[in-house]
Amino acid sequence: MIDYNCFTGNWPFHKIRRNSFGDIKALHEKYGIEYGYISKIESIFYNDPYESELELYEEIKGSGYKQVMTVNPTLDIAQNIVKRAINELDIKGVRIMPGYHGYSILDDCVKKLVETVREHKLKLFINSHLEDERVSYLIHPVGTPFSEIAQFITENKDIEIQLCTISFAELVRIKEAVLACDNVYFDISGFKDRLFAMPEIRREGLDAKARFGSMAPLFCFESAYLIYNEED
Repeated sequence: MIDYNCFTGNWPFHKIRRNSFGDIKALHEKYGIEYGYISKIESIFYNDPYESELELYEEIKGSGYKQVMTVNPTLDIAQNIVKRAINELDIKGVRIMPGYHGYSILDDCVKKLVETVREHKLKLFINSHLEDERVSYLIHPVGTPFSEIAQFITENKDIEIQLCTISFAELVRIKEAVLACDNVYFDISGFKDRLFAMPEIRREGLDAKARFGSMAPLFCFESAYLIYNEED
């Protein structure tokens, strides 16, 4: 099993437990997770995320973990730092967070970023949510509209897209688009308020698209693990 949605680092507005790479790696070893596609929390909030991405590179070097760079495509430096990270940090994916950085996933800045993702055969990770927007009081993120996600994945069938922390209701609403795109997957970290999520996913015919993602340390790793391994 692989963890397709995990982080290391510090959340700026409150403390979180077990947030070092060593902590995440120990959890993975305990539960038989081979490795993770991992990002740095600080990169969400830095104007120049390269500083934190370099830290992550040094943390995971030689571990087999795959670095996913978080970038705000509205920044002028976005294209350059992604290309630099491909060469210097051997990143395997790019993570975008429209709700936190204030743009539409259909904007031209995202299209430019997708060109780089496509050219270098990277995975694109799209976070629909992080924390519950209702408890965010210092910043005011909004969820990415499901209709925009459906349009985006339909227009970009040739790149591998990982939908991260999408809710069950959002997923069902874009079910047809997800099933129609061979390279689109989702992780189950957004289903933590839904008992028996995986049996429902199987009934919807979406189980082949489901991947394990813990959203650790922002969410509870054990909850995600139990949901992913639910039986009918």
